[in-house]
Amino acid sequence: MLNSKAIPAALVVCTLACGGEKHAESASTNTNAAATTRSAGGAASLPDPCGLVTDGEVSELLWRGMASGQRVALQAKNAKHVFTKRVENVEMPAGRTCHVQYKRVVGDSVMGEGDFQLRTLARETFDLFAKSSKSQHAIPGIGDEAFYMSNAAYGRSGNVGVEVVDFNSRDLEIELLKDVVAKLPSAASSSD
Repeated sequence: MLNSKAIPAALVVCTLACGGEKHAESASTNTNAAATTRSAGGAASLPDPCGLVTDGEVSELLWRGMASGQRVALQAKNAKHVFTKRVENVEMPAGRTCHVQYKRVVGDSVMGEGDFQLRTLARETFDLFAKSSKSQHAIPGIGDEAFYMSNAAYGRSGNVGVEVVDFNSRDLEIELLKDVVAKLPSAASSSD
């Protein structure tokens, strides 16, 4: 099981190791550098994955992923999710990753924590994932194309793809994917 979870990440790592170039940038990237990258069609031209979903939407899905007894008990204690996000741009193959860490807190006590990644992908990068495995399962009704593979859900609308990795459960990854793909800017979409 551990090896199957590493397949999507291994594809990107392998591509990067074979000549790709990685640049980490925060959401507050220098506008001149971002404008230059946008004009070249790089990662910065993709939607900010952290901006495609709110903390409240993620929190709601995390609550749904818990056993009802545990959820009710924690919510009765006014538990809440606290999020930390960081955006990383990868130029080759083009994509932007929102690294999300969360803690479930009650007062000063941490009652659980986790992390996941939400990525926006250039069409070419999405196609790399789409062609990388025969073990993917199509997901109908999401964007122009969607599938589930290993531990990640993938969807595409026009020339922008989305990947949700390691989020709670397969069903909730697909639910988050559906919400995010529906929010992709229409300007980012174009005909196949």
